[in-house]
Amino acid sequence: MLEIDFTEPRWLINWYHFIGGLSMILNSVGIYLLIYHTHKLGSFRYYLLACLALTLTFTVIQMESLLLCFEKKHQSIAEVTKTHIVPKPIRYIVYFVWLITPFNVFFWFSTLAMSKEEKFDYIMSTAPQYLTNFMALPNLDIYLKTTSFILFFSVVLSSGIVLNILMVTSAIDIFYLMAKLKSKISPVTYQKHREAVISIMVQFGSSTICFVPPLLMVVIVIAHVDQAQILIEVVTAWFVSHSVVNMISLLIFFPPHRSSVSTIFTRRVRAYEISNRTPFSETNLHNLPFHLSLFLCHEESERTV
Repeated sequence: MLEIDFTEPRWLINWYHFIGGLSMILNSVGIYLLIYHTHKLGSFRYYLLACLALTLTFTVIQMESLLLCFEKKHQSIAEVTKTHIVPKPIRYIVYFVWLITPFNVFFWFSTLAMSKEEKFDYIMSTAPQYLTNFMALPNLDIYLKTTSFILFFSVVLSSGIVLNILMVTSAIDIFYLMAKLKSKISPVTYQKHREAVISIMVQFGSSTICFVPPLLMVVIVIAHVDQAQILIEVVTAWFVSHSVVNMISLLIFFPPHRSSVSTIFTRRVRAYEISNRTPFSETNLHNLPFHLSLFLCHEESERTV
């Protein structure tokens, strides 16, 4: 017998509020660092900025933007090394496909939902005991496992696999081109390309969090897994964490961000030192917060060396 829990999932709502607030804070920090502290990346930082901003919106567009970052960096390196250059007409065709794909996906998905009359007729025929509960819901959509439904998710799944294969292939080729590039450009320019590639790879790694949950949702629904409702809630909580994981990964593994955060923090430590107008020694280091003491000890050891 069909069992549905209509109680409000308070834990999931609280998780939305927590992860949403944290996401806004971390992404604001990320956007600030990209605009004001990554000038070495040149105009490419605006592609990263678009990709970062889109982690807050739609999965399809975000994945396409990440692939666009791969393509832009791959071709900028390819033009220097004169290797694997994609003709511009082909690139423009790909751009056009990327532009129309999100609209096609959203339109196709909207056609799969039942009309209002069909929804309540279906509920009356399959679960009449829950009719009152369903009518009380502010938002309700029902999707039947039709041929069109299965075809839609098969196309989406196949497209996601193809996108991931393209990104992995591009990443491998970028590393190949970077090896050839190292001897042809200055160390500063090479470092700029290297940092941009690291940023893309970090976001690609965290994008799996964005891609896997929808896949699991489809598997749970189509396979009629037991306890599907609670599993969908858990997968949804996983899915909305993508933006936070992406930003934390960039702060840890992306050299410009890591360096900028370290510089900003060091300046605050020095400002603290100046405001006290007393040079720090081993005695008064104990009066500082633990994290400031660590930074100052590190600074002192570097001066000694």
